Amino acid sequence: MKLFEVINKEYETIEGVHTQEIFANENSLKNVKKITLLFEKIISKDYGKSIGEDMYKKIAGWIRKEFPEQSSFKYINPEDITAFSTKLSEYQDSKNFEDAGYFISVLINGHFKATQYRREYKIITEHLEKRIDGIGMYNKGDIIIYGNCGDDFCAKMQGGTSILYGNCEDFAGIEMHSGTVTILGNTGEYLGHGMLNGKIKVKGSAGNWCACSMFNGTIEIKENAKYNACQDMYGGIVRIDGDNSHFSDELYGGKIYENGSIRIDKPFITKGDIRKKRKMEREIELFNEILKQEKDDYHTAVHVYASHKIE
Repeated sequence: MKLFEVINKEYETIEGVHTQEIFANENSLKNVKKITLLFEKIISKDYGKSIGEDMYKKIAGWIRKEFPEQSSFKYINPEDITAFSTKLSEYQDSKNFEDAGYFISVLINGHFKATQYRREYKIITEHLEKRIDGIGMYNKGDIIIYGNCGDDFCAKMQGGTSILYGNCEDFAGIEMHSGTVTILGNTGEYLGHGMLNGKIKVKGSAGNWCACSMFNGTIEIKENAKYNACQDMYGGIVRIDGDNSHFSDELYGGKIYENGSIRIDKPFITKGDIRKKRKMEREIELFNEILKQEKDDYHTAVHVYASHKIE
């Protein structure tokens, strides 16, 4: 095997042709082999019905338990992850192949935590027939994906930047805390669901229920959003350049711009406000129960209620 192995590939992207060169030296080839063997063990396991964050935590926990010497991933480089991603097509018939994105996220986040150095990670998915889930989950670094993704793209993202040269499926950017996500194609359902902060930019369209239960941050969509956009939205800013979107009537707070014009402008509602509201609702419910028990004796009910502590 040569000391330097150069793999040149051209990948079609939405904005033209991107040429990606992967340089793998002898040490890098050893690292990729380690990663590949670990991945083979991961996809052969039976995790039961686990999705999203649960799948990520199960994979990370299993690696820490079974391979503690590898669990920090300090030994790998961003180039190793790129090279590994080109090998994924060999495993598309495996039972748990779609979980490969969670595994890649565990690698990236483990490497970032071990080195505390912000690096750029490039992932190739354009050669895959099946889409993989979980790329960018909990991300704090800078990732670039050439190709399409499945569910949970940049879910619970903590910071950094993520750029996707392709489309993704459902739950992109859900419960996102910080950072910037740029999607150069279209997204599926529940884009930015429960988003806490950060910014999401979509060059195409978004599926049903985008920005639902959003608290803060910004979502920009170049084209349109489908059914029930912004349902149960509490805050944040949504900008949709198209003029053929469907918005929910159930919206509590936030700003919505459609085709450059302000459509909805309501005060933001924080999680603290919601907790206060729910506590008040429980207090009212408790008082009504006590009042009923005391046969509508209001004064007695007040004294009994005062003896109860509402958490």
